Amino acid sequence: MIIMAAGSGTRMGAGRPKQFLELEGKAILQKTIEVFLNACPGISVITVLPQDFIGYWREYCLENNFVCPQILVPGGITRFHSVRNALDKVPEGTVVAIHDAVRPLVTETFVKDMFEKAETTSALIPVIPCVDTMKVLEMKKINGEETLVTKEGQTVDRSVLYAAQTPQIFHSEMLKEAYEIGCRDFGENKVQELIDKYEVMPKDIRWHMIGHLQRNKVKYIVDKVYLIHSVDSLRLAEEISKEAVKKNVNVSVLIEVNAAGEETKFGTTTEEAKQLVRDVSKLPNVYIKGLMTIAPMVDEAEENRQFFQQLKKLSVDIAAENIDNVSMDMLSMGMSGDFETAIEEGATHVRVGTSIFGVRNYAI
Repeated sequence: MIIMAAGSGTRMGAGRPKQFLELEGKAILQKTIEVFLNACPGISVITVLPQDFIGYWREYCLENNFVCPQILVPGGITRFHSVRNALDKVPEGTVVAIHDAVRPLVTETFVKDMFEKAETTSALIPVIPCVDTMKVLEMKKINGEETLVTKEGQTVDRSVLYAAQTPQIFHSEMLKEAYEIGCRDFGENKVQELIDKYEVMPKDIRWHMIGHLQRNKVKYIVDKVYLIHSVDSLRLAEEISKEAVKKNVNVSVLIEVNAAGEETKFGTTTEEAKQLVRDVSKLPNVYIKGLMTIAPMVDEAEENRQFFQQLKKLSVDIAAENIDNVSMDMLSMGMSGDFETAIEEGATHVRVGTSIFGVRNYAI
């Protein structure tokens, strides 16, 4: 059990981190830990704290007679660094639950239910339906300054959106089992999860960033990934180039194309892809290796053949231009439901995590 209490409290302007503020006469952190101890007696607790507050927490436990066998771990510069530090203390073959220290109102029944369900699935993330109004934003220049504004004509269907909660539970040995039977290429949708696994998995693994990549997260993975599949803008490519130059590494990327033109998907348009390739090709330390697309979710794989054919044709057209620092050797397309069709149309990389590991459970 990992309790994340490494926040500094700077966002709320408090004199001390909010996990140490009192709720019903006890520190919020104590209240949170007690929920898990009551729900699962004998559970091992790893508490991640700001380095400067480890001594403070030890004194608090003594002064308040809070007896809890726990391993105290210093937090990192970001949440995923903090999780990584804690995972170093987790024994092999352990079911790990990660929970935010400032969420003491989770019920004991809920915690028990989560651990019971974790016995039958490799990863478990509780979610709640989104009830807030959601808007699509875009960057526009207003009075010479770039400003986020609501995108006209864009609505968000809240019925398909969920907010992830904690505790989040997973089995760390699942990836190691795949490694042992010969897998060396692993893909991740989230930077945080890629970093966490990079630190504990063997170093001969080729890590692929297949999810949407934010510019402010580039610096954390640019020297760790074998291939970034999701470059969908010049601004993102420029950030990758900047960080690659800083760390003296070369980064291989794929240009993400929204072949089906879905409003909910990232990716450049088919019409703009060629120009984006030309622009990115001029950046130092970035090498384009091909294209990627995420086809629509469909009942029949054959429905996506047109999009796979479209991406293949685009790659042939780009290859014919013989652009420096550009090859079209890779086509990343196809998922567990349609990868066979994608391979028939020229895919060199398919994303089949669900077929290998099973469906990831995001809900109770």
